[in-house]
Amino acid sequence: MLRALKIATISVIGILLFNACKNDLKITAPYKEIPQVHAILTPQDPMQMIRINKIFLGEGDANVMAQQTDSVNYKAGELTVMLERFVNGSKVAAELNTGKTELYFRDSLIQTDPGAFSSTQRVYLCNDRLFSSGIYKLTIKNNHTNNVFTATTTAMDSVKLTGLPPLAA
Repeated sequence: MLRALKIATISVIGILLFNACKNDLKITAPYKEIPQVHAILTPQDPMQMIRINKIFLGEGDANVMAQQTDSVNYKAGELTVMLERFVNGSKVAAELNTGKTELYFRDSLIQTDPGAFSSTQRVYLCNDRLFSSGIYKLTIKNNHTNNVFTATTTAMDSVKLTGLPPLAA
């Protein structure tokens, strides 16, 4: 009798413990600003263009959210986008013609072909000529949150034609 009571008590406790477990999984965390940057800086081109989008995750359908312009784009004037050039660790002229050390990009809206994301995209433009050597540092500052994001890349000269396919003139 005592043994049956112990088994019954342990069984009831076990059932209560397993019923108390929850299988709720929350895959969304509190929002953290992370920009997505698409850029190819080309010293040979008279204009540089950078696309900066917001990374987003919400409660709804991500495919629907991606089509919303304000889900993927920062607002006009929300970002300050600046480029600097360094050689041997020292800040030097970043622009070929005027010698400016800081190049600022202006924002503009463009229309892209329809696809998975909104066809209205905000891009950042600069009409300054770049050098083909040194290290360029991109700084993106959100003027509302004061968050700052940076990235660096080595400047590269254009591909030289070799006369051999596929680089033949």
